[in-house]
Amino acid sequence: QFVVGKMAAKNFGKVLDLAAVAAIVPKQAKAEFNSLRAQYTALQNQLSNLPAEPAPVDWSHYKSAIRINSYVDQIKSSFDSKKFVYPEDKLSSVIDEEQKTSAKQVETLKADTDVKIATQEQELSKILSEKPLDEVTVEEYLSARPELRKQLRDEIAQGNYS
Repeated sequence: QFVVGKMAAKNFGKVLDLAAVAAIVPKQAKAEFNSLRAQYTALQNQLSNLPAEPAPVDWSHYKSAIRINSYVDQIKSSFDSKKFVYPEDKLSSVIDEEQKTSAKQVETLKADTDVKIATQEQELSKILSEKPLDEVTVEEYLSARPELRKQLRDEIAQGNYS
């Protein structure tokens, strides 16, 4: 697991479990996932090395290095007048709602898929329990499928032999 650093935690604040993600990635996508993991790890390392607050400007150093102190004072006052504020987070709640909606849709889809799988397994077991086609007679085949027998009789009665 990777924990995001202090400064990055202000922006992210989440833990990404790459081992859990790797477990569900298909084999054909492993190379791309490993590349993404390496990029994520490099970025995470860079973010964790950043301080929580930026280093203060050493104005006395600049005053000693630059002959015109008024120029440094002008830049300092301009710098101090600027306020750097993180923008208000307006999207996290929207993303959380979409995630909840998607989770509900996934659960519904999973339940529907489980029902379809059960139905298909019943059909498969029924097919596998039948006699092989080279051993069954037409009469046995049609007796197991009365709707097909009726359809064939109707077609024959109408003279449709094709």
